Amino acid sequence: MKRLDYNVFLASNNPDLTRITSGIIPHILLLDIDMPPIAGQPCLEALRANRSLGIMKIITVAEKERAAELEASLKKGACAFATRPVSPTELYRTIQKEIEPRPRQFLRIKVLFKATVITGTTGRVSFATALSEQGAFIRTMKPLPVGSRLKVSLELPTPKPLVLDAEVLYTLAQGPEKLVDPGMGLRFVDMSAEIQAGLRRFVEEQILGEGWEGLL
Repeated sequence: MKRLDYNVFLASNNPDLTRITSGIIPHILLLDIDMPPIAGQPCLEALRANRSLGIMKIITVAEKERAAELEASLKKGACAFATRPVSPTELYRTIQKEIEPRPRQFLRIKVLFKATVITGTTGRVSFATALSEQGAFIRTMKPLPVGSRLKVSLELPTPKPLVLDAEVLYTLAQGPEKLVDPGMGLRFVDMSAEIQAGLRRFVEEQILGEGWEGLL
C-alpha cells in the first residue's frame, strides 16, 4: 500500500481500531466482517453509529462464499465490499472510486529502472519512475511533444528488455522547488492482451510484496 502513496494503519482487534479512529479519521477502512463487536454492537454498526466517523468510507471484506453477508453490509453503512482472495487491481479501483476525485482504473506504482526512448533510428536512455499496465512515466529534461509516437524499451527484471509502442499523453516541466520529476507520461499502444496481462501481474506482484496478504 505504501507504494501507492497511502498511509496504512493496521488494527487486528477492536482496541487497536478504537485507538486509531480516535486519533485520526482514516479516509477509508477495510473492515473484516468478522471483526469482534464493539461494546456488544456489531463492529460495522458501531462505527456507523459514531457520528464523528461519518465521513469515513468503509469497505467490508470476506470470502466469496459469504457474498450475501457482504451485500447486506451495504445496507448497514458499507460503501463497497471486496472478496478474498483479493485482486489488488480490483481493490485499487474500488478505493480510487470511493476517495479520489479523479479515480484511476489501473494500479500505478513507483519504480526506477532504465528506459530507452526510441524515435526513428535514435535512442535516448532515461529512467522510468512510474509504471502501470497501461503506461509509464519517463523522467527526462527533454520530453517529446504531446501526441508523439515512439518506442520505449523498458529494462524490467525480465530475460530481455520489453519494447513497446507508446504515445506521449502529457509532459511535466521541472518546478522551481524541484518537487516534481520533469518528464513525460506515456500510454502504451497496440499492445497485445498477453503483454498487458504480464504487466498487470508484474505490478500486482510488487504490491503483494508490500504486505497486502497480511492486510487482507
